Amino acid sequence: MAGNAEDAGAADLVVSPQSAGGWEVRGTITKVTRVPGCLHLEAGDDGDSGRTAETLAVWCGPAGTAGELSARTSRPFGYLVWRGGDGLPAAWSSRRLNP
Repeated sequence: MAGNAEDAGAADLVVSPQSAGGWEVRGTITKVTRVPGCLHLEAGDDGDSGRTAETLAVWCGPAGTAGELSARTSRPFGYLVWRGGDGLPAAWSSRRLNP
């Protein structure tokens, strides 16, 4: 995922369809910036609005660290969201999970 949130971190994901429907998301989320805050991997129904429906993973480690994630969602879009110290989204980018 790229975009404004790329300045704060990155996500390296593998998305697989589930036989019962939805998606399995596995990979890593890496924090790049030293600015206080957390990277969130979220899912939602609209790639343009930035409105998310569920949180799949959160990483608040120090700059240069990464965390592994494994989650399932039925939502069609994934978002990499940078939330500052106040918890509000400061930057985000979205990608469609299904090709």
